[in-house]
Amino acid sequence: MEDPGLFRTIVDNLCEGVLVVDRERKVLYWSPGAERITGHSSVDVVGRHSCDGVLANEAESGEALCPDRCPLARTLVDGVPREANVYLHHKDGHRVPVCVRPVAVGSEGGEISGALQSFVETFTRPEAVSGLAELEQMVSLDAVTGVANRHSTELRLRESMSEMHRYGRPFGVVVLDVDDLKRVKDTYGQQAGDRVLRMVARTLAASSRPSDVVGRWSGDELLVVIKNVDEGQLVRVADKFRSSVSTTALTLGQAQIHVTVSAGAAEAQPRDTADSLAARAENLLHLEKRGPGA
Repeated sequence: MEDPGLFRTIVDNLCEGVLVVDRERKVLYWSPGAERITGHSSVDVVGRHSCDGVLANEAESGEALCPDRCPLARTLVDGVPREANVYLHHKDGHRVPVCVRPVAVGSEGGEISGALQSFVETFTRPEAVSGLAELEQMVSLDAVTGVANRHSTELRLRESMSEMHRYGRPFGVVVLDVDDLKRVKDTYGQQAGDRVLRMVARTLAASSRPSDVVGRWSGDELLVVIKNVDEGQLVRVADKFRSSVSTTALTLGQAQIHVTVSAGAAEAQPRDTADSLAARAENLLHLEKRGPGA
């Protein structure tokens, strides 16, 4: 495109995130779409290295892909366009699953001089709705965490229980609690504690399937309803949740707040009610929090 101003206008208005880096992976451009997806403004990002904490890519397991194994780095080496699903960290601390597509940019001599990478979220944010659906979301979401509120979570739990009893569809629940959240509140204040809880809730939502339900349960506890799983799969999902949260951090001024979660996972049994299933998962959570030998 001959008119760079027109090109910039088009890119600025894309819903996708777009970043441009030079050969040394210093960020030269960060689009409004990228800011919307990550919460980081161009002031936060432009001039920084694409491997630092703001932009570093992670695998689903939480394993760091930077500096050498992220799609952008590999495309800068061999010039091959790629598409991959990775995780970025939002400015509020939670992980964001994205599909990235890096493309090499060549100089007049044919050498790679940099790269352009677009990225889109790979799950639907609660706020990405409109009309009647938006009103329904407003009454079903928890104001602090942005995930389902207690009433909505209970409804989905009872629906899954009914489906299991009627059609034999397996499911389970994982109840999670943020470790030492009281210490965070005592040190940084109630608002910081709420932001940490929101960070954790959104990380769980980003680590879940569209058919799963993440909700605020009791106090600072979160409950996830997970369909079509057996006991072994449920345990692995709980481990994934623990791992995902352990890689997150909330930045407050010069401080970074890292947290972990404890979890109790329970597979639904024919004799269960919604209340008894949730109670079993909560008991397992409390056993984990008390530690070995409890």
